[in-house]
Amino acid sequence: MTENTSYGKALYNRRMSSKDRKMIAYIVACIGEFARASDRTTQEAYRYLDLNGGIDFLMEFYDTEHLLSLDDAIEDLRTVTLRKRGLSA
Repeated sequence: MTENTSYGKALYNRRMSSKDRKMIAYIVACIGEFARASDRTTQEAYRYLDLNGGIDFLMEFYDTEHLLSLDDAIEDLRTVTLRKRGLSA
């Protein structure tokens, strides 16, 4: 690891709270599971969720959602994104 990489990693670890790191890891996991469940690439799933309020939903309700199973979280994401698009779940 280069000196710049070590410095960058140290800054990342210092500036971000443990909860923030856990939230990011959880959102990344949800994006991956949503991609798998909806037969999309991870990039397509991220774009879809971002465009249709899924990422905002996960951030706003992280404290509750991360206590649920990933299957439940994916179902909640489906509901949220369909409502955003004006479709019934």
